[in-house]
Amino acid sequence: MDFPDVEIKIPEHPDAKFRLPIPEDWEVDDSGSDNGVFIYKGRPSELWSVEGFRSNFVIIQRAYDQRHATDEGYYNEILATDAGLADQLAEYRNIHLGWDTLGGDDTAAVLRVASYRNEEGTPVVLYQWNAIRGGIEMNVALTFHAALLFAWADVAYMWAKEFEWAV
Repeated sequence: MDFPDVEIKIPEHPDAKFRLPIPEDWEVDDSGSDNGVFIYKGRPSELWSVEGFRSNFVIIQRAYDQRHATDEGYYNEILATDAGLADQLAEYRNIHLGWDTLGGDDTAAVLRVASYRNEEGTPVVLYQWNAIRGGIEMNVALTFHAALLFAWADVAYMWAKEFEWAV
C-alpha cells in the first residue's frame, strides 16, 4: 500500500479463497461469505470518500463451472456483459476492457475500467478484475468516487498485485 501513515490489515475468513491487504480502518462485511461475497468499505474521510461515497471493494468468489473451453471464451463472456451494464448503470462508459493480471503471481484476468453514476447520481469509477484459478472464479471490484481517479488509478493496479490467491 502506498498511502503514508495508513496502517494495513489482512482480514482472514475461513471461506475466503484470497487474502487482500486493506487499510486498518476499513469496514469488513463478510456476512455474505456463505455465498462467496466479501465487502470492504472505506471509512468516511478525505482519503477514502468524497461527497459521502465511500471507496469499496466487493469480491465475489464461486466455483468455476468450466463453461468455457478456452480463455478466449471467458473473455468474450465478460465482454458481452458490457451491454448489460450500459443498460443498468446511468451514464455507463467503458474506459478499458482487456487482458491484465490479478495477484502477485500474475494470474491472467480480464480487467474492466468503467465510469458511471450510482443511484444517488454520484460519479464513480470501477476497476473490476475477473479471473479463474484452481477451479475458483473471482470477481474483484474496486469502486471509488470519480474525483479520486488520479490519486487512485495507480493504487488500483497496486492492489491487484497485492491480491493473494489462496487456491
